[in-house]
Formats: sequence, structure tokens, C-alpha cells
Amino acid sequence: MPSPKAPEIYQKPLTEFPGSSSSQDAHAEEVITRISLEYASKGWNAAVTVNDGMVRVIAVPESGIGPKEYLLGLLRSGFIEDALPGLEAMYGMMDDADIDYNYGVALSELGRIEESLDPLKRCLRLDPEYTNAAIPCIDLHE
Repeated sequence: MPSPKAPEIYQKPLTEFPGSSSSQDAHAEEVITRISLEYASKGWNAAVTVNDGMVRVIAVPESGIGPKEYLLGLLRSGFIEDALPGLEAMYGMMDDADIDYNYGVALSELGRIEESLDPLKRCLRLDPEYTNAAIPCIDLHE
């Protein structure tokens, strides 16, 4: 039995993707379609969004590990810098208290304290019971 494959999770500026459309909205749709079809042709499931000028992608192979499970596994194993781009992409794509919390903690662990506050605050807005997210926010610029 083959081992599960890792998902691909990333974000890049929309300007890095070539296109033939004249408007930004049409270009975004063109990029979403192209990326989705590329992953579908490999048998992968992909979620592709474009917002705030960023293309965000989560692609999971058929026998793959879920993206959240994968990123949290990287963090548990101490691979904070490896998990950070995926956490950043997922943070920009969805409202998920676990992702927000872990993204904030990862930023904090890397010494990026100021940047860690917004994800931790959003975590608390999504789930006020997530008390660990409140601890770094208590006396920092409230």
C-alpha cells in the first residue's frame, strides 16, 4: 500500500500568473480555471481562490493527507518554517480557529510577535473558548 502523499498549499501574487484577459477579474477566473484543471488532470482535488491580489491553492492528491492535518503534523514535528507558507495560505482562504491559532503561534515562535496578533485575535472572534489564543494578546496593544 503506497504511503499518503502530502498536499500542495501555497499562495502567490496574481501578477505572477500570465494571462490573456484584459480585466483583473477575468484574469483571476482564467487563473483559477487553469490551476483547477491542471490538478484535476493529475487526479487531485484543488481549492483555488483569488482575493486581495493573491492566488491561494490547496491541492490534495487522491491518496493524500488532508491539508490541515499535514500542516499541524509539520508543526508538531518542529518544522515551523516549512508549515508557515501553508498556514498563511489557509489563513487567507478560510475562517478556521485552529489554523488561525497555529498561524499566530508559528509567527510568534519565529519572533514575529506583532504579526502574530491578528491571527490570534481572529481565532478568538471565531471561537471565544480558544483561551490559549488570548494569552499572547492580553497586554499587547489591545
